[in-house]
Amino acid sequence: MAEPTTETTEKTTQCADGACVLPQQAPTPWCQVLMPNLVLAQAATGKTVYYVDTLNTLSDPVLKAFRDAYEISFVPTLLAFRAGQVGAKYDGDRSIADVQLFLQNN
Repeated sequence: MAEPTTETTEKTTQCADGACVLPQQAPTPWCQVLMPNLVLAQAATGKTVYYVDTLNTLSDPVLKAFRDAYEISFVPTLLAFRAGQVGAKYDGDRSIADVQLFLQNN
């Protein structure tokens, strides 16, 4: 089973020039803090990362269902999927080192 996506999902991947695609704007200040570190951690690990904009959770029933299904109470939260299931969840420190370690291990 593939990772679930919504209309607000954006895939960030390492580009040929080493840069990653960033969403136009992050929905919360905490996401704005995490995003640059997530991009650097993703580039260092080569892992595929999907960004889900949760700004419209209250007005978007699909997004609300996604957050409810994966018990995402606050953002940012990183989910690592294995065989279509959440294998790990991370909502800890937003440092490059910690995010990179999470990506490496999951």
